Amino acid sequence: MDSDYTLDLAEVRRHLWEMQVVGIFFPFMRQTLLLDMRTSATEPPLVIVTPMVRNMEERLRSLQKLRPRFPKPESMALIAWPRFVGALQRLGVWDLIEERMVAVGGEQMRARCREALNDLLRAERRLVRQAITGEGYQTLWARE
Repeated sequence: MDSDYTLDLAEVRRHLWEMQVVGIFFPFMRQTLLLDMRTSATEPPLVIVTPMVRNMEERLRSLQKLRPRFPKPESMALIAWPRFVGALQRLGVWDLIEERMVAVGGEQMRARCREALNDLLRAERRLVRQAITGEGYQTLWARE
């Protein structure tokens, strides 16, 4: 699965450094890593794993519920990640995510980033296990 898709890593990096909000969504898991770099005197940046949404408007509504004290973001990018979670690490994107979040929220953001990574890895392992065991899947043909 990891080698079937071409990603513009330079564009991913640019979005991480220039956008206020970045959603990296994993279509096969139906999950999104949501990064909100906006801060205030009382609120740090946000790093959360959340269910995937259908479109940008739905993401803006969910973000408003998560961060009601902030106005609509001035810039936002949604990035499809059609690879395994580990590819974020192998391709250096995860290091960039941590670097960006620490830059806007301080060293304590590193631990929150790692919690989010662990959430994604657990969700991915669960999905792979379900695919192997057939839990939640239907077979195309049955053994007679």
